[in-house]
Amino acid sequence: MYNKLKRKMKISYYKNILDENKCNIKKTWSILKQAIGKTNDKSGYPNSFTINNSTVTDKKNAAEGFNTFFFKIGLQTNHSVPKSNKCFTSYMPAPSLHSIFIEPVSPSDVMSSANKLKPKSSYGQDNISTKLLKDTIDNIIEPITHIINISFATGIVPTEMKIAKVIPIHKTADPSILQNYRPISLLPAFSKLIEKIMYSKITSFFNANCLFYKHQYGFRAKHSTVHPIIHLLNHCAESTSNCSSSLTLAICL
Repeated sequence: MYNKLKRKMKISYYKNILDENKCNIKKTWSILKQAIGKTNDKSGYPNSFTINNSTVTDKKNAAEGFNTFFFKIGLQTNHSVPKSNKCFTSYMPAPSLHSIFIEPVSPSDVMSSANKLKPKSSYGQDNISTKLLKDTIDNIIEPITHIINISFATGIVPTEMKIAKVIPIHKTADPSILQNYRPISLLPAFSKLIEKIMYSKITSFFNANCLFYKHQYGFRAKHSTVHPIIHLLNHCAESTSNCSSSLTLAICL
């Protein structure tokens, strides 16, 4: 009776919290992982890695092994993707007769963009997190605005803002094998601020001049992964309907 009641209460508990967070996909996945007992392992990296069929214990050699492995992934993926006969220009609308002009930003614009950053505690090679940036932006708003405007005017991003800290994240299976890791890049918080401001200006220009491909759903406001699924289903339905019509016509003839 105890086990039966325990299972019933567990089902009721997860049903209620899933209903409460049904509009929050990130929280929903977190709850599902908790329900099946899949949690992120924060125990760290193993003491040794297998690189080129040999055991490596030195941290510097392990880091070089990860660097080489992640560097080659892009080249290997590029060779494995089949070549397309369709030119990329077919997805692009007509060229715009207007040139984009990046107007200087004001301190209030920078402040608004900084407030939209997620207050994360992770940080890049400069050891400054977005949480720290948001907490101190009032004291450095003038020099940051000046740097951003100089960057936009010259088309140059400061070198220090382009250096990413790459961290290998274990996916599954044996943690000593490099293939079981994926890389994530932690960029400086200041570069994220510049990117957000530039993104806003470019997006506004593209929307004003209708330069987005009509079926580009990623990284656009009011678009999600649901839209390409609907587009695919409509395409499949139209193809099925056309095949059925052709088959009916052939039978009649």
